[in-house]
Order: sequence, then structure tokens, then C-alpha cells
Amino acid sequence: MGGRRGGSDAVRQQSEGDFLLAQIMPHWLIDVRSPRFRGIQMGGTFQLNEDGMLGPPYGRNDPWRPELMIENYARLAGREQEALRTALETFLRAVRSAQPFRLPPTGGPYPRLVRITFAMGDL
Repeated sequence: MGGRRGGSDAVRQQSEGDFLLAQIMPHWLIDVRSPRFRGIQMGGTFQLNEDGMLGPPYGRNDPWRPELMIENYARLAGREQEALRTALETFLRAVRSAQPFRLPPTGGPYPRLVRITFAMGDL
């Protein structure tokens, strides 16, 4: 997503992201309020297709390749990064399980990019 987006597009993106996040949450099998995850903020941009599926590498049937899905994944190998790695991996598994998504009521052309951002303590 480029820096040219105006305020209304940013609001639309956030509300679409929240719409998808609400569908992901029932599939996310961790305690997001655990002190272990305090302070973790996550975000990502996903290609949402007209059939409610996400584009690669996040699609339900795409191979599980966290090194492609998570920026700097190799840096998360250490024990000190375990909480962040667990949060990211389990979130992406929930994203895959939640597909196909109900489409946001905003309508519009597909495929399109939808941004999901949140702090775990705010969920």
C-alpha cells in the first residue's frame, strides 16, 4: 500500500481489516490477553479475493511457509522471541482456518489489499 492513500481510504482499510479480524478471532487458539503477549503489535497486508480467500502465501490451501509470510522470520528463532513467534504463527494459522471470509460490506473491486493491524492487549 502506497503513501498516496487519503484519509477515507485509510478508514476503509481499517474497517475492512477489523471486519476480517472479527472472523479470524474465533479460530485463534491462544489467550491474547496473557501477560506473555503484552505489548505485541502485529500488522499485515493481505490480498482478499472475490471468493473470500486470501492470495498466496496466505491462502487456506497454500503450503505452510512462515519464512515467506513473516518478515524477518529467521530472527524469531531465539528463545527471547518465542512469544512473538508463537503469536505470529498461531495468528497466521487462524487466518488460514477462517477462510473463506465473508466479504466486507464496503463492496468494491476484487482482488484488493486489506490491512489488518492491532495490539494484542487491545483485543
